Amino acid sequence: SVQQYDVAYVYDGDVLKELRVEYADDEYYNYSFTYTNGLLTAIYETYMYEVEGWNMTTLTYSDGKIHEITEGDGTHTSRSVLTWEGDNVIRNEEYYRYSYDGYVTESNTIYDYTYDDKKNPMRFEDPAIAFAFGGIYRLSANNVTEMTISRQDYSGTHSYTYTYEDDYPVKRVEEYISINTGANANITN
Repeated sequence: SVQQYDVAYVYDGDVLKELRVEYADDEYYNYSFTYTNGLLTAIYETYMYEVEGWNMTTLTYSDGKIHEITEGDGTHTSRSVLTWEGDNVIRNEEYYRYSYDGYVTESNTIYDYTYDDKKNPMRFEDPAIAFAFGGIYRLSANNVTEMTISRQDYSGTHSYTYTYEDDYPVKRVEEYISINTGANANITN
């Protein structure tokens, strides 16, 4: 199925201050962005889907690149620590905690990435837009060729092969193999 949505951008000069994504079913996401010394340091997200909610994301930097991302909405918190090699995120160590009505669950997941040397058409130079439309993989300059996921109860590998036109991919085939179960799948997009 195709989902239609409208996006409105609000700028203060050259800086994106707010972004609103509104779907046909009256669901919306609204993002407000805070900058410190020209770097995006906080994202406040509100959404409407049956009930209103909020989410706050803070970003810290090292050597001009996002190094740590913390996020929470009162019931869940997460912390991601990014390792960079050149212009690509090669590792994301994610720590997640969910707490609701006395129930608590925690997980630690490590994502390791390898890349090709071609341009990532899904990359956004502006981290505000990258986080509003998909997150960490939109920060890297090149295309992921392998993603390995490791956590206490699960591990698996996603391999990606591309068909290129000039320096950009025009087709991607994903192969997924679960190390735990041996299950695999192929997805073309």
